[in-house]
Amino acid sequence: MSVGANKKAGWFVKGTILVVCFIWLFPTLGVLVTSFRPAAEANTSGWWTTITKPFDTAQWTLENYRGIFNTSGQSIGGMQVTKDLLKALHTPVLYVLGGPSDIAYVNGMDDFARIDHVPAAVANLPVGHGGTYFEPNGGKAARIVVDWLEWQLRGDAEAAKGFVGPDCRWCSDPEVTLERKNLPDG
Repeated sequence: MSVGANKKAGWFVKGTILVVCFIWLFPTLGVLVTSFRPAAEANTSGWWTTITKPFDTAQWTLENYRGIFNTSGQSIGGMQVTKDLLKALHTPVLYVLGGPSDIAYVNGMDDFARIDHVPAAVANLPVGHGGTYFEPNGGKAARIVVDWLEWQLRGDAEAAKGFVGPDCRWCSDPEVTLERKNLPDG
């Protein structure tokens, strides 16, 4: 292939990528704009109709996000989500938290404290809310989860050693704080 043909192929590839980006951009923009529109408006007209009057406040709302940012304790609109639901758990439970800096730490530890009728464990790694999941193969948090699932779902005795017994693998890991309730002695 000549150098000129290679340059033409390069422009073709760049042009194709640009077209694909525009094809992807418009529906994504539509979903974003629609998420800020009242349901009645979104059901009767397309998102592009907002372009003609972008400052008309009647066509914008945060109502669709009401259940996400609230202080009422009611996290999902139309659903009664309370700590009483923890009493309905009927299988072993594992919480993996990112330590005290994790935004979910207080809630997760509160849940764990309330669970007393099924086997439960909470593993804390001092890494924050993102855990170690960006590390290769999900890092230590993923290994803890895989051990739990291998033990609970497949009865894997080697994986169980991560959680049971006085010298369990995750108990003796200096980077992990493991608390357990109602687990077998091993």
